[in-house]
Amino acid sequence: MTKRTLARLARHVARLLLHISCSRPAARRISVSSFRIVKMTVVARLNGRFLLWFIVLLPLTLGVGSAILWLRRRFSVYQVDEAGVTLWAGRNLPWRKVRNFHFRKRMEGAGPRITRVDIQFEVGRGFIAPEWLANGDELVQAFRAGVRDGLPERRLRSNYTQRR
Repeated sequence: MTKRTLARLARHVARLLLHISCSRPAARRISVSSFRIVKMTVVARLNGRFLLWFIVLLPLTLGVGSAILWLRRRFSVYQVDEAGVTLWAGRNLPWRKVRNFHFRKRMEGAGPRITRVDIQFEVGRGFIAPEWLANGDELVQAFRAGVRDGLPERRLRSNYTQRR
């Protein structure tokens, strides 16, 4: 058995164990051997930083900056689950509609590893900004797990760009 097959088997066993033995909603990760299992349904929660910028931009730009920030939020990812990605605008996009994704990360030791994930769909684009979310790293991990499980081998392609 290959490493990928073992990882899938471990994920299925962990999900089964999670549903059977865990009654707490706080349990999100289960470690099986060296594989990291992430609960697939993750809903994005905005942190206080977004609200702060929204309030600060309101008087400074006479509401235009806040409106642009609010409209831009509609293109960000709201939920990642087994079926695909849901944007804040309400669009449900299955994994087969994902064409390309691009991870932007900082240089070593300069803060969080992933700063942004740009996602290109068949029609449209979306993004994940972990710094603006309370559970941003968890959402990125769920996206990675969904891409691994949801896309065929020939379409798995990611681009990494280091930010200085």
